[in-house]
Amino acid sequence: MTSVSAQCRALINRGSVICIRYSGTYSTQRTNSSQFERAVHRRHYTGSGGVWASQASCNAQYSVSRTRKRQMNDSKVEFNQNDFQDCQVGCQEVNVTNVYNQFFHGSEKPLEDEDITQLARELAGKLREEARITSGDMVLPVELDHPINAVALEISSDLQPDRERMEGTGHYNRRADFLNVYEQPEGDIALQDLFKEALGRAETESLKKCRLKPLQERYVRCHGNIVGVVGQAGIGKTTLAKILAKKILDEGLLEAEFIFYIPFRMINYDSESNLLQFLVTSSSCRWRHTARSDEALLKEIEQSFCCVIILDGLDEAIMDNKSASYVSPDDAAKAELFIKNILNGKILPRAKKFVTSRPRQMFDLHRDCRPNFIVNVLGLSKKSQEQLCREICGEDAPEVLRYLEEHPDISAYCYVPVNCILTAHCIHRSLLDEEEANLDSITSVLVYALLGFVRSEHIRDNASFEPHKLSQLAWNGFMRKKIIFDEEDFKEFEINEETLRAFLETYVDSSMRVKILEGDKRSYFSHLIWQEFFTALYMMMSMLAAIFEQEIVNFGDGRWEVVNKFIFGLTNPKSFKSLQKILPPTVRKNVTMEEWNKKKCLLQDYACSLMPAEMTNVTCPDFLRVCGFISESNDCDITNHVIAHAPLDINLSENILPSDVTSLHYFLSHSKKEHVINVGFGSAFNSVRFLGDGFERFFRGLAEDDRTKHVKLRKVMVERSSITDAGIRHLTKRMTEIEELTLYKTGLSHLHVEILAKSIKTIPKMMKKLDLVENAIGEVGSRALATCLFNLNSLILSACDLNVEAVKVLAGAISRRDQPMERLYLPSNRKLGYEGGLALIPVLPKTKYLNCNHCNIPAAGIESICKAWRDFSEPEIILNLDTQFDDINLRRKENEKLSDSARGCLQATRYKDTE
Repeated sequence: MTSVSAQCRALINRGSVICIRYSGTYSTQRTNSSQFERAVHRRHYTGSGGVWASQASCNAQYSVSRTRKRQMNDSKVEFNQNDFQDCQVGCQEVNVTNVYNQFFHGSEKPLEDEDITQLARELAGKLREEARITSGDMVLPVELDHPINAVALEISSDLQPDRERMEGTGHYNRRADFLNVYEQPEGDIALQDLFKEALGRAETESLKKCRLKPLQERYVRCHGNIVGVVGQAGIGKTTLAKILAKKILDEGLLEAEFIFYIPFRMINYDSESNLLQFLVTSSSCRWRHTARSDEALLKEIEQSFCCVIILDGLDEAIMDNKSASYVSPDDAAKAELFIKNILNGKILPRAKKFVTSRPRQMFDLHRDCRPNFIVNVLGLSKKSQEQLCREICGEDAPEVLRYLEEHPDISAYCYVPVNCILTAHCIHRSLLDEEEANLDSITSVLVYALLGFVRSEHIRDNASFEPHKLSQLAWNGFMRKKIIFDEEDFKEFEINEETLRAFLETYVDSSMRVKILEGDKRSYFSHLIWQEFFTALYMMMSMLAAIFEQEIVNFGDGRWEVVNKFIFGLTNPKSFKSLQKILPPTVRKNVTMEEWNKKKCLLQDYACSLMPAEMTNVTCPDFLRVCGFISESNDCDITNHVIAHAPLDINLSENILPSDVTSLHYFLSHSKKEHVINVGFGSAFNSVRFLGDGFERFFRGLAEDDRTKHVKLRKVMVERSSITDAGIRHLTKRMTEIEELTLYKTGLSHLHVEILAKSIKTIPKMMKKLDLVENAIGEVGSRALATCLFNLNSLILSACDLNVEAVKVLAGAISRRDQPMERLYLPSNRKLGYEGGLALIPVLPKTKYLNCNHCNIPAAGIESICKAWRDFSEPEIILNLDTQFDDINLRRKENEKLSDSARGCLQATRYKDTE
């Protein structure tokens, strides 16, 4: 490029005749300075022949602003070459085409509407073709011998940014993530409704943030067409983006004439281009760009309401988190400027944008660029996991699913698609192998995958393959909260290009490919679980025991949760011996059996420090963590050492995962102590919530495993858990030991109530309490309960949908008891009314405490109950009838109708209420 010299500009300002070199000939034209400036700059910007000029090299006082095409009237005049040569003083040759025609991008005539339509149709077709190819390529952590279909992912609009961001980079697969998955097993929003929700959200917010109608409309244009999607690594964000693209292409989910599918990792962040060139090139679409067609097509895209831009993998973008100034679509700019202007709606506000990212990178975006509507990908539902397993394992899927069912500590990780694919395939391969793989923990699954990786042909004979260096990289990244590594990181640990390429993609056999790293210039572990595994591998296989001991003080930090699990998993002697073989001799010398045993002893002591002899001093999560440690290690020495320090009484509370149940069962089946378990203890605030199928797993383990016969149950207080027929039957097999049973809001069916009642009838000792709060017991359930009331000391049926007939059945059974019940608790059964109040009168001689608040019993009913209460002197009965109606005015009117005698009755019993 050359600059326009001051002399040349002076000549232009005089309106002099200049030479225009065009196709080897000279033409003449008179022009004024501003016209020439626009022509020169237009050619500099488009870069497609004619004028070459560098704006940077021009005098600052004569900088040329970048503007759109303007109409101009020119008249031709004659001029000679000498005038033009005067312009060459102090600058290189300036080559200029016909100025008039430059406003039509070098064409002798403007593009006709038919031409533009044809170009747009051609470009749209190429973009759709590339989007179809990109969305159809399912990138898997293993290579299968057959294609598989994508399965449904769960999407939640209930976003918790503070939790999702998780300080630092966030290492996932922690207990909190599992709790979130089990608490929200189903999303609350469908893929096809995302943009409708985004538009609705923008319209609502525009009314709050903008007073004027034009500003409200602009706000909706900027924020109503963009959806942000976040989720942990490997959770299925890219898969969701590909499903969206396929639904647009095949099912017309969204009207899309132009569809740009742009993975952030495919973007060139260094080069400059106009907006159309950026969009097309980043979509991997080959297109012949010319200045005139770019301008016409860009205008078409800007005006179109049928443009969709899918931006996948923001966490892989090379850009800062600052705001960005506006850049014109036809200006030459770097990719970062265009991306930010697309995200903030200043460019292509009519286009629908779909952006995926890991949480931290999304929330680190400047507020101006961050989408207002962001949803969270929860991963795979149980149904989707089973479907994906069938896709991978074919006719062997039932056997693999059965294996996962028996190992919930492994299957708990399968809500993450990459984990589900890797785990299902490893189990499938191990079942086909002649030698047993013993995949009994998530550590053993990853060890199996890594050893298969190492046994592959091109790795087995690769002298530069050094996995211990990758473990150093993982450890260093973990300590520095770093998940994306560049060339400097690889140089630091002497990881050469050949080794790096091996980890990026390796075929284990004809049907399995393990991918540990992804990326090119900037690489990262294909899933953070690999980084955490290699971090643990470094600590157990390379780190000296003295340094290891110093790091133990950090184990209580939540970031270490999964790393701790893998560290204990690597204490298994089989895993140690297998992994030691893949280390070079220089590393093996440092990590001797003696060093490994020292670390093992340190871990035993750490686990015991979390489990004092008095269980009351240990929170349930700490106890379950220790159970998880010893079950993951599956080592007799560690297990026996920890059990020796375990308490006899075990009080469980809070949330219990299926994997917790497996760990707890491992602990109980290896302990010979006479443990007494309280599933919940004290008040209702210390109850247990079994997530997933944990309830059935827990009681099945206690009912069917002979190794747990010595374990006794005392209290069972379970809330909001999924209870199956099999789960109830397993529970009733230990009913003789249970003194108090609470099943709060567990969705009991009438069959469940019948099974419970039948079991309670047969126990030799009267049960102290049965509490079925907020279960739809109704009349049918009440008839079943009536058969066992002779063997119950207290019955609590709050908000159980009881009607008058149900109360009559229960009252009749209670009135036939030999001894009074301690408590009959029936509040919030609003169908009782006056007749229900009268039906309760027969129970007064056979109960010491009666509560029927919020049962809509009017003043006349209370009068009858109080009159009957006065007739019974023995035993002394406590009544709780204070609050009957939710409507305050109605309650006041009914209370005014009460006689002084009834008020005295209620006053006398009020302060004796101990409930």
